[in-house]
Amino acid sequence: MKYDVASDIHTDLWTGRAKHMNWASLKSPDSNVLVLAGDTSNYLEEVEVVLNDTSAIYNHVVFTDGNHEGYFFRETVDELESYLATLANKFPNVTYLNGTNIFRYENTVFIGANGWYDFRVSEPKYSFDQAKQAWARGSNDPARINFGALAPEVRAERHATLLADQVAKLQNCGVELVVTTHTIPNRRLAEWSKYTNTPGAVLDGAYYNTEMDRVRAADVGGLIKVWNYGHTHQRFDRWIDGIRYVNNSRGYEVESREHGRWFLAQINTEDQSYG
Repeated sequence: MKYDVASDIHTDLWTGRAKHMNWASLKSPDSNVLVLAGDTSNYLEEVEVVLNDTSAIYNHVVFTDGNHEGYFFRETVDELESYLATLANKFPNVTYLNGTNIFRYENTVFIGANGWYDFRVSEPKYSFDQAKQAWARGSNDPARINFGALAPEVRAERHATLLADQVAKLQNCGVELVVTTHTIPNRRLAEWSKYTNTPGAVLDGAYYNTEMDRVRAADVGGLIKVWNYGHTHQRFDRWIDGIRYVNNSRGYEVESREHGRWFLAQINTEDQSYG
């Protein structure tokens, strides 16, 4: 099947015409599903606008939250997830991927969750404690997001467990899987980092969930065809051990000169084309 994918569109951080995205002009004519891999906006009312606009032109929209959806939400991350689930229910053809929901389109099952981060990707060079301390000093997330009783690394482990359980249960169902997380799901995608070989590499711990190894381990039948992600604002499309990893982040308007013009990416799970 063919679907379109985007992440980190950050509608609140663009101006002019670019702020109000013309989804009809961006949509691939033969894509039936749109995947949004988090960081749609800091403002939940703008997330709702995007879901309203996209669900009007796609057969189905699946989305997960990123870290930014919690920036101006005063309640906890758990309550944010409940809010987004309720928001998705306003639309008959929208599914919020939170580790428990799935969406099946013909022979393709979409699963996913935010994923969060576990501060372990740079071990042993940087310890868990060093990475988390760097995050506390250098990231906006600790001040902006109300994690409640569960720290991000605990949430990361929880999301990995939920997804691994889903993958295990789907092994003998005759389907192919498309996984979506906001954060980076594989250590071998580390070369994206602008911090590589610099003292800032300790911050990589706030971008990855290394627990996602367990999701791949649960896929004994090799059903996972594509894994969509975002968070880094670095566009990637590559294969690792039979899984295609796609990051189609739009990012911030101030980054557009560096990154170039952005388009929706169309993914074909059958021929693995990118365009």
